[in-house]
Amino acid sequence: MYNHKTQQIMALNLDHVLILGSGQTGLSVENWCKRKNITSSMWHGDADTSTYINMNNITCVVISPGIMPSHPMPQKAKKLNIPVITDIDLFFSQDEALVKHTFGITGTNGKSTTTALLHHIFQNTDDKKNNTFLGGNIGTPILDLPVDKSAHYAIELSSYQLELSHKLNLFAAVLLNLTPDHLDRHGSMEQYAIEKMKIFDGCKNSLVCIDDAYSQDIYNALKKNQNTLSISCTQKADYYVDSNGDLFIKDRLITSLSNMPLKGKHNWQNMVAAFALAHIASLPETDIIQAMQSFQGLKHRLQNVKKINNVTFINDSKATNSESTEMAIRAYQDKKIYIILGGRAKANGLNALQPLFPFIQKAYLIGEAANDFSVILEKHHVAYTLSHTLLPAVTQAYKDAQIDAKESIVLLSPSCASFDQFKNFEERGDIFCDIVNKI
Repeated sequence: MYNHKTQQIMALNLDHVLILGSGQTGLSVENWCKRKNITSSMWHGDADTSTYINMNNITCVVISPGIMPSHPMPQKAKKLNIPVITDIDLFFSQDEALVKHTFGITGTNGKSTTTALLHHIFQNTDDKKNNTFLGGNIGTPILDLPVDKSAHYAIELSSYQLELSHKLNLFAAVLLNLTPDHLDRHGSMEQYAIEKMKIFDGCKNSLVCIDDAYSQDIYNALKKNQNTLSISCTQKADYYVDSNGDLFIKDRLITSLSNMPLKGKHNWQNMVAAFALAHIASLPETDIIQAMQSFQGLKHRLQNVKKINNVTFINDSKATNSESTEMAIRAYQDKKIYIILGGRAKANGLNALQPLFPFIQKAYLIGEAANDFSVILEKHHVAYTLSHTLLPAVTQAYKDAQIDAKESIVLLSPSCASFDQFKNFEERGDIFCDIVNKI
C-alpha cells in the first residue's frame, strides 16, 4: 500500500525569494515577483555558483519541477530551515479562496486532454466565459494566470510538480491512470504512485479511475478517510462508461460518448473524468454534454487536419511510444491506415503494435528508427517504404491512399521521440500539418 506524509507548508516570508531554475516555471516566478515588488534571485543551474555559496539573506526558495528535490540546493535550504516551495504553492498562497474553485488533473496519460476538455466545458457553460482559466503543466504556468476568487481553474499537475508541492486542499481532483513512467526520477513505481497521490491531500472531492491496479489501490486507501468517487471504463462505478460508449452515473444513463468529436476508446476515460469534475461543480448535465459535443481535442493528439476526397489526414505527433500509437490504430481500425512511423525509438520499439499489424495497409518510415523498424515490419509481412524524412512520407502515403477507393487515413503516429529531426513533437506535428495543407 502507498503511504506518504502530507507536507504542510511553513509560514512564508517572501522578503527575498531564491528561484531554482531558469526555465518556463522559473521565469514565471521571477515575473510574478517583479509584479509583487518582491526581491528575487535566480539560480540558473549547476554552472551558476553565485547563489549556491551564500543563502544567508534568502527567506524562501521556489523550486522548478525539473530540479530533483535531492539536489544540493534545496537540501541546503532545508538545513537552514528555509521553506522550499513550488509555483503551485505560491499561487494558492495569494488567497485561500482560490482552492475552492480549483480542479486538479493528474495521471500518466490523458492529463492534457482531460484538463483542456474541462476548461472547454467551463467556458461553454459558465455565464462569464472569461471566468475560467487553464494552466499548470499544460501551456500557461500557474502564476501567469489571473487571480479571481470566483473563477474556475482547470490545472494539470505532473508527478514532478506534485512531488515538490505541499498540501493543496483542492476542491476536486482526479487521477486518470498509472503506468510505469518517470521511474528514473522517482526510483520505483510505488514512489511514483505516492507522488501522484499527493494531489488528494486535503481534497474535498477525490476522483480515481480504477481501471489499473495501482489506481485501484489508491482508491481503496483514499475512500477510508475522505470523500472519494470511482470512475471506470471497464466496470460499474460512480461514473462509468460501458463497452458501447454509454456514460452512466451509477446506473443512470446520461449520454453516449461514441459519437463525440474526440475519437478513440482511450478518450472515453478522459471524457468521463471531465464530465465527473464538471458534474461535481454542479453544472447542469445537459450543458456539460452540449459543451463536450463541441470539443475537437488538442493539437497533435489524433488531430483531424484535413480531408481530401476519401483520404483523411490525422496528426498524432504526441504518440511518442508504441502504446500511444496502439490507441491511434484502434481508433481508426475500420479504415485503411497508411501510417508514418519513426524518429528516435523508445526502449519498447513497436512491441505494442504487433497485434495490430494486420490493420496497417502500409507504413512510411522516417528518422533514426527507420531501418530498425523496417526489419520488424518485414518480419511480420507489413508493407513499408523507407521515406527517411516527413515530406516524402506524407507525399507517398497520400499517393497510395488515393488509389484505395475506401475511406483511408494518413496517420502520423510515430511511436518515437522527435529529437532526431525536430525540436519537439509539436514542431513535428506542425510541419506535418503544413505539408498536408499545401496538398
